[in-house]
Amino acid sequence: MKKCLALFPTSRHKSAWHFFPGFTLVELLVVLGIIGLILGISVPSLTGFTQRTRLKAATRQIVGLLSLARSKAIGAHANHAVVVDQARGELRVTNLATEETLEQVVRLPRAITVALQVGGAPSSETRVVFQPTGSLLGPSVRLLVADRNKEHAILVTSITGSVTIERYGSARLPLRIIFSPLRPLLRCCLVKRPLDQVCFFTVF
Repeated sequence: MKKCLALFPTSRHKSAWHFFPGFTLVELLVVLGIIGLILGISVPSLTGFTQRTRLKAATRQIVGLLSLARSKAIGAHANHAVVVDQARGELRVTNLATEETLEQVVRLPRAITVALQVGGAPSSETRVVFQPTGSLLGPSVRLLVADRNKEHAILVTSITGSVTIERYGSARLPLRIIFSPLRPLLRCCLVKRPLDQVCFFTVF
């Protein structure tokens, strides 16, 4: 902290100059560097949190729409299809007997894409059809809901028509999950406790 020279005189002595505490250029640069470092660490985390929230919300909406289509097919005794319109970025339910489209529509954010898999292989099919029995018309279908490098999978079983979220997130596990089982072992080595007295558990 340095003392800087004021550019105005004091009230007691008109010709005297008043000194007051101030900051040097180096101190200001250090503060700006710290602020930049904090922003550099926090912004990617905030972006990842936003991406995960957006993907989870879209996945839940699609699961709800699939369940609605199955219920409508059973109630109306007519085939109902969930149509994936990637060009318009939306999913909608259509009564195949009357060609009527329901009001319930899932509109996807621009970063979200939906692709269908049949038998574990990519499919050009753009709809999932439920029969009046509640089962699917055709084999089981997997909907891949992706947002850049993250992906959720929704499995629709052919026989029962049940809708389940098969997996969340990317294939890579967070480091805190990978190293959590090693924590008791490391703690044991530090305090020199016998291994048979260590209770292994995962810490989240």
